[in-house]
Amino acid sequence: MRSKFDFLKTGSFTGIDTTDDTVPFSAEQVIDHRYRILEYLGKGALGRVYKAEFIPMKKIFAVKVFKNGEQTPLALDIYRRLSQLKHRNIVRVERPDWIANGKLGVLPMEYLFGKTMADILENSIQTIDWTVKKHWITSLLSVVVYLQKQPEPVIHAKITPANIIVDLENEPVLLDFSLNTVLDIATQKTEYLQYLSPESRDGKLNLATDCFSVGLIAYGILSNGKFPFQAGLVDERQQLIPLEHFRGDLPVAIAQWADKACTLKLADRFQNMSEMETAFNLACNEAGL
Repeated sequence: MRSKFDFLKTGSFTGIDTTDDTVPFSAEQVIDHRYRILEYLGKGALGRVYKAEFIPMKKIFAVKVFKNGEQTPLALDIYRRLSQLKHRNIVRVERPDWIANGKLGVLPMEYLFGKTMADILENSIQTIDWTVKKHWITSLLSVVVYLQKQPEPVIHAKITPANIIVDLENEPVLLDFSLNTVLDIATQKTEYLQYLSPESRDGKLNLATDCFSVGLIAYGILSNGKFPFQAGLVDERQQLIPLEHFRGDLPVAIAQWADKACTLKLADRFQNMSEMETAFNLACNEAGL
């Protein structure tokens, strides 16, 4: 089956060193007469990520650029699995495309206009009312329940505030899926490790991995940007800072739910996202919220 990105494969590819693993492009550079680079967004597991216009469609995408080789199976697996997911809070992905005479791959993804949850937690969470906060938390719980109930359960593995965009319709959307069941801890950024559960520190991931990450983010939303452990570190030697320490005005049921979601010991935490979602709804009902 041909992709809508397969047409107009004319013209030459010049000016790019395809032996460079970083694949650097500059703003306004046009690639193969099809992609106009607008902005560098960052670097992920596949390679560099750019905001780019797909010229034939006059549409903006976030494109992951990778070398056609050892990264290709990962790109194809991301496309295969994410393209099967249909949820409002999951970024949409298009079929991989090939440029530079097949030397480079491009994975186009939906470009989302909005702010990262990290930016909101740092700068404006105090101005957000309860209705919106509750919506964000219930949406995150709902989307991870959806992922975990797939025939082939999906572990995101990198749910952090930086990997959530709150779009212009106030919906939190998950980005940058890892899709791994094993993670090379030594290569991970500090922000990923900060939201990784203690039992996953050996690199072996399971459904509880994403539950803990969402719990930390929900705690941050409810506490107006605070982290439940000192110095921003998740360590089994640390003591959880109860949510009531920061928000004594919150209903007890809500605070207790957040504390349980962030508990370091797996046996004392929610075991899956369905259980966690049900408990949050019960806490809200008990609090009359």
